[in-house]
Amino acid sequence: MAKKKKEKYIKERKSKSTGSVTYQVSFAYLDEEGNETTYNKSFSEKEYGSAALAFEAAKRHRDEMRHQLNTEGIEKPKAEYSVDDVYSLSKKLFPQSVETFRKHDVQYNAYIKPIYGNKSIADVKASDIMLCLNALIEDKTDDTIRRVFGIWKRIISAALIEDIIFKDPTIKVKIPKSEVPATHRNVNTTLETIQRVQDAIMKYARGSDRFQFNAKRLCYAIRLMYYTGMRPSECFALTRSDLDFESLTISVNKAVGSTKSKRLTVKRTKTESSVREIPMTSEIESLLDEILGFQENEYLFADYDGNLPDMRIIGKTINYVCQKEGIDFTLYRLRHKFSTDMITSKEVDIRTAMELMGHTAKSMTLDYARSNEELKREALKNRKLS
Repeated sequence: MAKKKKEKYIKERKSKSTGSVTYQVSFAYLDEEGNETTYNKSFSEKEYGSAALAFEAAKRHRDEMRHQLNTEGIEKPKAEYSVDDVYSLSKKLFPQSVETFRKHDVQYNAYIKPIYGNKSIADVKASDIMLCLNALIEDKTDDTIRRVFGIWKRIISAALIEDIIFKDPTIKVKIPKSEVPATHRNVNTTLETIQRVQDAIMKYARGSDRFQFNAKRLCYAIRLMYYTGMRPSECFALTRSDLDFESLTISVNKAVGSTKSKRLTVKRTKTESSVREIPMTSEIESLLDEILGFQENEYLFADYDGNLPDMRIIGKTINYVCQKEGIDFTLYRLRHKFSTDMITSKEVDIRTAMELMGHTAKSMTLDYARSNEELKREALKNRKLS
C-alpha cells in the first residue's frame, strides 16, 4: 500500500483513547493588528465517516483558507470549546464521587470560572494558568493552590484526549508558593478532650427522642474510633455481621461515602490494605455490647429513622458543638491519637500498628503519629550530650 503523501499545513493526529484519526489544518499568519496568530481547524474520521473523506475535506479547507488569507485576510476563528465546556467534559472523562465533584465545583466556580470560563480553551496558555494560581498566593494555602492546579490539569487533559488542543500548557507551569504563613496543625487529642466533646454533643441534643438517639450513637462511635483507630467512614459503615464475638474480632470491609451516582451509600474501603480484622479488647467488647443493646438496626450507627449516617451532617454537628464550647477537635484526631499511642508504645512494633490502621506503607502510619509536648520534653531530657 502506497504511503500517503504529506500535505503542507495538515497534521495527522491519532487519538490514544479511540484510535480514530483527525486531520488538523494549521498554519501561522499575521492578524489585522500585525500579531502572529495560529489558525487551527480539525476534521475527524468520526465526523466524516472515514479517514479518507476527512483528509479530503481538510485539503479543500486548507486551500480555501490559504486563498482567503492571500486575498482578504482571516478573522481569528472562535474556538468551539470554552474552558467551561471542557471542564464539564472533564467530569465525564474522569469520573469521581459526587462529593469530590462538589468540592471541585466550589473551587472551579471560585477561582477559574469568573475570569477564564468563557475563554477559548485553544487560547489558554501557560501564562494564563500561572496568573490564575498567582492570584491565590496572598490569602490561600499551598493545598488550595495545588488543588486548583489539579483542576486545570484535568481540563487540559480532557481537551488533549478529545483532540481539541494538541499541546499541554501545564507542562510549562511552575506552581507558586503561598505567602500565607504555615501553621502547625495540632492533631493531638486527649481523653479529657474526647469526654468534653461527648458531653457537648449530649448538651446540644434537643429534648426529642430523635435528637437524643442521634447524639448518643455519635458518642458511641467516637468511643469506638478512639479504641480501634478506624476511619470515621469505616466506623459508620459497621454492621452486626461484622462483629464476631467467638473469635473476638471486628471485620472492617466497607465504608460510608459517595460514588459517581450516589451522594450517600456504602462502598469499598479506601484501599485493599484497609480491609482488616481488628481484635476486640475487653473495653471494645463491653462497648459493643452497649451499642447492640442500644441499636436495633443492622447498621450499628444508623440514625433514629434507620438511615445510613451522613458524614457531612456528622462533621457539621461536631464542628458546631466544638465551636460553641471552644473545643479544638475533629473526628480524624481520634485516628491520629491511636497512631501516636501505637508508635510511642514500646510494646507495639510499626508493622502491627500499620496493619491495625489499614495502611499500605509504614511511612503513612508514622505520618499519622505526632509527638506531644510531653514527649518532646522527655526526649530532650534523655538526650546524651557529647
